Amino acid sequence: MASFCMRWELILTGIIGALIVWGYLVLGLLKVPFPFGEEYRQAADDALLALPGWALMTLGCYALFNIGSALITFRDTPEAGEELKEEEAEARAFFSSPARGKLAFEVGAVPEGEGNGVLGMNE
Repeated sequence: MASFCMRWELILTGIIGALIVWGYLVLGLLKVPFPFGEEYRQAADDALLALPGWALMTLGCYALFNIGSALITFRDTPEAGEELKEEEAEARAFFSSPARGKLAFEVGAVPEGEGNGVLGMNE
C-alpha cells in the first residue's frame, strides 16, 4: 500500500508542477527565449493555451484504450475456469432436482456450522 501512495504522490507532484510552469508561461511571468522569431509568437501562445485540453483528451484516449484492451483480452486464470465449470455442474444438479424451487430455509437444510439460516448470519 505504501508504494501505491508514493506513486500517486509522485504523479500528483508532477501534475501540479506542470500546471505551475504552464501558468507561469501563460501569464508571461516566465520568460523563455523563442527560437523561431517573433512572427510565430502568437501561434506559440495559442498552442500553449490549448495544451491542458490536449493533455486531458490524451488522458481520456489512454484510459479508453486501457479499458478496451482489458475487455478484449479479458485476463483470466485457469483456476477461475475450473471454478466456473464446478458452479455450472452444481447449478445443473440443483435445477434437475425436484426441490429446485424451494429455498434452503424453507426446506430447513442449513448445513452444520454455516449459521442459523437467516441471511447467512452466524450464531
